[in-house]
Amino acid sequence: MFKGLSVTPNSVSPVIKQDLVIEIDKNFPKEFTSPTDFTATLVDEKNNKKDPNVSFDLTVLSVDDHNKSLTVRFPGAPADTYYIRVTHVAEGRVAHKPLKLTVETEV
Repeated sequence: MFKGLSVTPNSVSPVIKQDLVIEIDKNFPKEFTSPTDFTATLVDEKNNKKDPNVSFDLTVLSVDDHNKSLTVRFPGAPADTYYIRVTHVAEGRVAHKPLKLTVETEV
């Protein structure tokens, strides 16, 4: 299993849609050629399973083979701490523990 390295930004507002950049291990063996090669799901940290009540599908907008990164759209979610689970069609799941996203309202 290859490792997810980072998500930028790693803290977002619960009500604002925004783009996130996910960086994957540089040793990932496949070229990043198409956004459709990947899926991404926001999974509640406390319930690390794909429960539809605490998980949200993210749209993969683009991929960057040179930087081994993908850009996904955060659609908004309740304030909480989540992991982003990334899966590649040929290589399977990317380790998601480093891909932690905090959804919070800051005053």
